[in-house]
Order: sequence, then structure tokens, then C-alpha cells
Amino acid sequence: MQDVIDSEFAAQTVLAVVHRLRYINRFDKVAVLDGGILVEFDEPAKLLAGQSLLADMYKAGQQDRDSE
Repeated sequence: MQDVIDSEFAAQTVLAVVHRLRYINRFDKVAVLDGGILVEFDEPAKLLAGQSLLADMYKAGQQDRDSE
């Protein structure tokens, strides 16, 4: 499905709710909500490179995948 979005909607603005963070780098910008409040908004690479809630969630997801 993500490949279809990438190819067919490349020139469009796409708003996606993503729970599998392994695909997060396919997006230009990421908005992170905590309790319905916007707490982070930037490029995925920037948020993942620093101290951020997105980086914490991404690392936790990687650990879960590694333990499978």
C-alpha cells in the first residue's frame, strides 16, 4: 500500500496515521501527538537523530522487532 501512495500521490499532500514506524522516513514531515497535543513536528531524520519522543518510540519498536 505504501508503494501505491508513494507513486500515485507523489505530487499530493498526504496525511497518514502511522503505527509502524519503520516506514516513517518515507514522509517529508512528521507530527507527533501526545495525549492529543502536538509535541513534535519536523523531518523524520531530524527527530530520529536527536532527543525526541519519536526517537524513543522508534528505538522501542526496533527492540521489539529484534526480540521476535
